[in-house]
Amino acid sequence: MTLNKAKILSIVKDFFAKKGLRPLLVEELVIPKDLKPLIDAAFQDGKNIIVIHVIADFFYSYVEARNTLEKTLMKIAPITAFVEKVYIAVPELYASESILNARILRESGIGVLKVYEEGEVEELIPAVSKGGFQPLNMQAINEFLERIKSEIGKLYSQQTSILENINNLTAKIKDLERRIVLLEEKVASLSRTTVQPILKETPPQSIDLESSRDLLEDASLPSFMRNNPWINELRKRGRERP
Repeated sequence: MTLNKAKILSIVKDFFAKKGLRPLLVEELVIPKDLKPLIDAAFQDGKNIIVIHVIADFFYSYVEARNTLEKTLMKIAPITAFVEKVYIAVPELYASESILNARILRESGIGVLKVYEEGEVEELIPAVSKGGFQPLNMQAINEFLERIKSEIGKLYSQQTSILENINNLTAKIKDLERRIVLLEEKVASLSRTTVQPILKETPPQSIDLESSRDLLEDASLPSFMRNNPWINELRKRGRERP
């Protein structure tokens, strides 16, 4: 019996069904679209996703088979970033060390399922999980979103309060500016109406002609006769005569 792709897929599906794994549609997988054509079957084991790539080509030499398998492994290796386990399913004819590149398999974590014509499957090389895609915890996501909403609400309240304070400060500044303008106008008005002090002119003192005359006459007398009351009396009487 020749193992074609359809037969290998049927045997692999029975193998995983007996293990209790649930088959998945490839379209259900959350992986890049360009990787989906490389997946021939998918299964779910609890939270883990397992995918299969079937190799059923006919090769004319072991060298051709080895080169083709290496290229295939390189193509499907990126899938390991999105699911837990990746396997290649190969006919027993090609499941040999001379064809399988152990280094690439080890580095990529891809496992090998050896499929026999009798319908049996052997896990020749176990697949190693590289982390893969972790199912979303919707409860945790919802809790996280609620926390984000709460924080956004607090920030919005703080922003509203800050805007109110800014508006109040702006109003106070405008009021101060208005008062400053009024004060400047009052100061300017007072400056224009302030009366400068007027200097009082000292009226010219009247000159006592008689006193001046007496002083001049005294100056012409001998010193012993100056300021003599008798002389002053005689001088006064002489002025009174007509």
